Amino acid sequence: MDVPMSWLKEYADVPTSVKDFMEDITLTGSKVEGVTTLCGNVRKIVTSQIKKIEQHPDADKLVVCTINAGQGSDLTIVTAAKNVTEGGVCACCIGWSSFGRWHRNSYR
Repeated sequence: MDVPMSWLKEYADVPTSVKDFMEDITLTGSKVEGVTTLCGNVRKIVTSQIKKIEQHPDADKLVVCTINAGQGSDLTIVTAAKNVTEGGVCACCIGWSSFGRWHRNSYR
């Protein structure tokens, strides 16, 4: 069974690192098969409102979007996504952003 650490912290004080906590749980007789970190290294990703969508002048499968990402002025991005709509909200990577990775660690 997968249990989010945020859920556990609502019911118990967890003052140690995730690795130490998993080792402590194992010492109680419960089996911990691993830990999954979901996008633990997310940086500079913001929600943005799509203000305007136009067809890309040189590519049939791309669209040019004008977005408000809260940066003081509108930004222009290019996407091949088919599900964008004017007024919609999307995630936007600003500058040197990072989505991180899914990590599966085994503490056996």
